[in-house]
Amino acid sequence: MQFSINMLQRTLEKPGPPMERLSFLISKILENRQGFLEVFRLSTQNKKRPEVLDQLFIKQQEIFQNVLRQLIVEGQAAGEIVEGDPEQLMIAITASLDGLSKFALGNPEKFEKLFPDASIILRMLKP
Repeated sequence: MQFSINMLQRTLEKPGPPMERLSFLISKILENRQGFLEVFRLSTQNKKRPEVLDQLFIKQQEIFQNVLRQLIVEGQAAGEIVEGDPEQLMIAITASLDGLSKFALGNPEKFEKLFPDASIILRMLKP
């Protein structure tokens, strides 16, 4: 989880246009999703977990949403990302990634073959 948090923070510091950094972020998330499926499973279970783990899940999600939102705003200012409410766009991307993760957990045999390329998700943001 700490690796994920560090990667999110490095994405904001990375040079380049906002859409390029957003593409990097989404690609890394999709590439690493298989490795983090157990963490994702833990984060979505309703079982009692240690509070420190819950706080890490919350922190990671907040950082991801903040980074995603900031890249969307920067991309809109640069004309690289479709106009619209950055909060709604961030939620649409987050929900897509969460849904893909749930699909991967429920269909592990189809995961490798059917998991989409980052460009498919990024099309939602193109003007």
